[in-house]
Amino acid sequence: MPDCGHTKGLKVKDVTNLGQSLKSRSKAKKAATIFLEQIWRGQDCVHQIFWMQRDSGKSRNQPISSVEHAATLAVNLSNIGVDSYFAIADYFDGSSRTAANVKGAYCYWLDIDCGPEKAEAGKGYLTPADAITAIYAFCEKAGLPKPNLIVLSGGGIHAYWVVKTLIERHSWKIFADAFKALTKALNLLADPARTADIASVLRIPGTFNYKYSPPRPVLLIYATNEYYDSEQLHAAISAAVEKAFPP
Repeated sequence: MPDCGHTKGLKVKDVTNLGQSLKSRSKAKKAATIFLEQIWRGQDCVHQIFWMQRDSGKSRNQPISSVEHAATLAVNLSNIGVDSYFAIADYFDGSSRTAANVKGAYCYWLDIDCGPEKAEAGKGYLTPADAITAIYAFCEKAGLPKPNLIVLSGGGIHAYWVVKTLIERHSWKIFADAFKALTKALNLLADPARTADIASVLRIPGTFNYKYSPPRPVLLIYATNEYYDSEQLHAAISAAVEKAFPP
């Protein structure tokens, strides 16, 4: 396993730091750390970073040793022009980033795209503000709590419902499928490929989204230290499904 922040295997032509000062890099690492500490709370498991270099197509899943390691690595990758993501779930080992290797997760999530093209195609919302408004309306209609983490991804919104204790993979899948069905039934325009995929990767606050030119920052725009009780959240999801899909 490489040392913290090393980018072994990368051949980066442009190693500029996007004009960031050392102080701003420190802020970026802090943002990444605060975020990851909320979701990666398992102690007897493995976590992973996924990075992708767009110009070469090179990518890699990389097991990491700690949240500090992940935050340093993600920010350093971002500063040399590489998209970095985190695997949301807890893994048994670092052999793969497949669902079969997942132990469980501490949250459920939604990935919502934004922009004129997405809105026109009915696959997202015009602006991030519109997406957040839609999420809150969905929660109210479904009788679900609001997300306790919201990330501006550069191209949309990532919303997380973080719980106190680990949800084992099989149980997570049952309720994630139900959550996915609710978004469709109540017309929330979330990416269906992400909602029920426990092996998903999403962007890390403090990094940049290189799909765009110029690159867009990934920002943690809402966070609370309060976590939901998983049993209560599951009961709310079940009640919402029964209401949305009556026998």
